[in-house]
Amino acid sequence: MNVNDIVTITPGIARGRVVIPPSKSVAHRALICAALAAEGSISRLDGMPYNEDIDATMDCLRALGVRMTDEREASGDTRRVIVHGCGGKWAKANEPLRCRESGSTLRFMLPLCLLSDTPRTLMGSERLLARPLDDYRSLFVGREWTDVEGGLRIAQGPILQGQTFVLSGKSSSQFITGLLFVLPLLDEDSVIELPCAPESKSYIDMTLAVQARFGIRAAWQDDTHLHVVGRQVYHAADMTIDGDASGAAFFHALDVLDRGGEPLEIVCAESCDVHQGDAVCPTLLAQIALATPDRLPVISLADCPDLGPILFTAAAALHGAVFTHTDRLRLKESDRVTAMVQELAKFGARFDICDGENGGTVVVLPSEGGLHTPTELLHGHNDHRIVMSLAVLAACMNESKPICIDDAHAVAKSFPDFFDRLRTLGIDCHLT
Repeated sequence: MNVNDIVTITPGIARGRVVIPPSKSVAHRALICAALAAEGSISRLDGMPYNEDIDATMDCLRALGVRMTDEREASGDTRRVIVHGCGGKWAKANEPLRCRESGSTLRFMLPLCLLSDTPRTLMGSERLLARPLDDYRSLFVGREWTDVEGGLRIAQGPILQGQTFVLSGKSSSQFITGLLFVLPLLDEDSVIELPCAPESKSYIDMTLAVQARFGIRAAWQDDTHLHVVGRQVYHAADMTIDGDASGAAFFHALDVLDRGGEPLEIVCAESCDVHQGDAVCPTLLAQIALATPDRLPVISLADCPDLGPILFTAAAALHGAVFTHTDRLRLKESDRVTAMVQELAKFGARFDICDGENGGTVVVLPSEGGLHTPTELLHGHNDHRIVMSLAVLAACMNESKPICIDDAHAVAKSFPDFFDRLRTLGIDCHLT
């Protein structure tokens, strides 16, 4: 195993204040909008987080010819990124776009490639390239799309034209966001049509809100149609990236599960115009905390799938819950349903799984006698949200026995200093 593959956590009582890092979801969107701004424009993005997913998006934009500089801010935890807009006029050279393991980066970059006729190659991890991309294949009319070792190659061909784009009912919000980035720059107006109201709508609304900061107009006509006016221009904007509601979720769960500690002070800045769907986490945790063995709350993950692992964890540690719309969790960095069932079972948690029903249903059953300290290594499944969820549960166990989790390095994807922040709250974490 590599250095920092295993974290050993000794349960304790968390106390103090934790400042949540900026949102990578908002950061992805701000970077792309700034890159699409008119030639010669300059946007200043403050509070840009350090993590592998954001680095992937920055690398890909640079490969497309976007000039960016970044400098560490006074806190040392974030950076200011200065982006020189190019209006979507990408470099002609076919430098590989290295998406690493970032699903957002891959799905956002694919439509951007259709703003020019230059061939492009997008690279990524095996798991990333296995994730569904079928909705995008229909966009590449006249452009051959082939699988190559470690990536996808898009042949030279026509640029995208405005039209009505019909996506499937199960399309990821990332597909819709990817289209929203490029459609305002086309000569024609466009419509994105969905056969039913989309899941993760809050992420689409986040895209619209960030675009609005850069002067772009796009709006819902109804629950299933988005209208985008063509011939628009992205304008440069200065903005500070909001705190990450998804990252805050782990500390809200720690606060709920902590054994007798004082309430944590969790600082997560969120603006009034860029709402994050995962900000609902404290409300959902409160529902789980009020559950009784004979009255389990029913919680839909349709608009907040990334909360699945930590909410499963909280339900297992308390009195259980019923989660619907869980099928999409199987298509993330890992199969998060299977991963959490396997790992939480080592604590004594019990589940009922019904794929397909209500978009997939996971019932976390009340544990007779409560959970126990696992006697075997916990596996992080190379998934940042799995690792962080298990770490929170490990920190809150009643016994003071150390608990080991592998793939600890996976937190670098979204929250590189997660264990440092646990330490500041008094939780002993040791990386080897």
